[in-house]
Amino acid sequence: MASTRCRANVTSIVGTSKQESSATSLYFSNACERMCPRPTLRQDKGFAWFILAMSFLSHALHLGFTYAVIGNLTVIHQSLFGIDLQLSSFIGSVHAGVLFLFAPVASVLVKKLRCRATEILGGLCLILGIGLSYFSSQPWHAFLLFGLLGGIGVSCVYVASSEVLALNFTKYKYLAFSIAVLGYYGGMVAFPIVSQKLFDLFGYNHAMAIMASFHVVHLLAGCVFYQPSGEGEKSERSSLSEAKSALHEETAKEKDRSPKNDKTEIPLFKVNTPEENLPQEVQLQSNFQDPQALPPVSPDSEKELMESGTTNLKDDFKILLASPKIWAMLFNGLLWNINVASFFILVTDFALQATGINKDEAAFGVTIVGITNIAGCLLVISVSALRFDRLMLHFTCTLVYGITTVVMAFSSNKAMFYAMVGLWGLAQGASIANLLGVLDNFCGVKQLALLFGLYLFAEGFGALGGPPLCGYVSDKVGIRYGLILAGCAGIAGSLCILPVIIKQLQGQLRNGSKRQYSITTSASDEKI
Repeated sequence: MASTRCRANVTSIVGTSKQESSATSLYFSNACERMCPRPTLRQDKGFAWFILAMSFLSHALHLGFTYAVIGNLTVIHQSLFGIDLQLSSFIGSVHAGVLFLFAPVASVLVKKLRCRATEILGGLCLILGIGLSYFSSQPWHAFLLFGLLGGIGVSCVYVASSEVLALNFTKYKYLAFSIAVLGYYGGMVAFPIVSQKLFDLFGYNHAMAIMASFHVVHLLAGCVFYQPSGEGEKSERSSLSEAKSALHEETAKEKDRSPKNDKTEIPLFKVNTPEENLPQEVQLQSNFQDPQALPPVSPDSEKELMESGTTNLKDDFKILLASPKIWAMLFNGLLWNINVASFFILVTDFALQATGINKDEAAFGVTIVGITNIAGCLLVISVSALRFDRLMLHFTCTLVYGITTVVMAFSSNKAMFYAMVGLWGLAQGASIANLLGVLDNFCGVKQLALLFGLYLFAEGFGALGGPPLCGYVSDKVGIRYGLILAGCAGIAGSLCILPVIIKQLQGQLRNGSKRQYSITTSASDEKI
């Protein structure tokens, strides 16, 4: 009897600590609201489109900036610090790797602090990391400032500027996702040439200080990244208030109870007591305290379980990781990002060595990637209102730019090089514009931030390990073979999701057969 009461008190204490943690996160996130008054928000209308415009600019200045300057910085770090290609490419891979590896933490920050505070935090990290590079004089300075701190900043703003769209759009969410990614490609077009001109005119240190000022946009975007009232913030406050009230009432009852006078109420905390008799906080703890307590997920109920979500981040992650389809997507992200990260780090140096073009022409090749990225993104935008298999599009695009990377490694002149980077950019643009739509089909809005963080985390291993490996192969054998290795990784990544596509097609065929059988049976019954 005493042990059951002790266990109940421990459960109450755990619940109290979790609620205090939620209250603390609400306090910090509401600090942003006190600085900027809340506008009237409705999904798919009015202010939601202004939020989309700021997300567009944010995308231009996080992923667009990162992938546009990372190739130029690889070459500049070699001459500035007197290091080889492998070490110089590792600086860029640290930046890209941290960008993705930090994503699960960034997704938790979005869940706890909401999009506004996370966007502002990421903007501050970017301004500090790139701005303090003005004082860089050793390779480890670049590792810490641009690689680590800058990568954390990009990760935070990337997750926040993506999740805010899922909260503010339902009917036009695929259109909103694609338009935001269009900003990324706009940055890809502008920053290769802009950054190269800044490096030529002002030198590395002053150019990095100038480019740090661009990221003030993230602070402005953070001020307007609201979510519709009543969808998340209001419900979170009300649920927290209700949980606190229930806990206070139960604590008051416990103080008034006496084992001598009220022996019938003691079994309230026994293990075999029905759940409906337990207080709300104890129900919550008993449902998810055992890792094996989660019910088995069937293919038919998997989407519904992910849509509903839980109140516990740990259990949200368990639900996602219980799905084989999620693991297939994670391996896909790991392998295709080896291709993408290695391409952007090696492509400038490859163009200078293999095709005989100068630095400005090589930077224009990266600009061509950005232009064709926009074309691919616009293609996805044009069909965003249609119903089609988005996973199949993702598979096709990753396969195409994996094969293109291999073929581009055999480019020997400027024309062929520009043609290959153009085709590569078209396929990659369509895949990135389609990515959030693919992940949204794997889970619900409540799980999207966490799934997005996990997917970026998997991409991070590719970004962190792929470029140094490809750079090592480039140094030892030749840069052509480094690109071939990167392309093969992209092809393998596309093949990872092929079983998922086949299973979906089989399910569609079965459903079509059942539907046809039902129609035939109904017609027969009517004749009888």
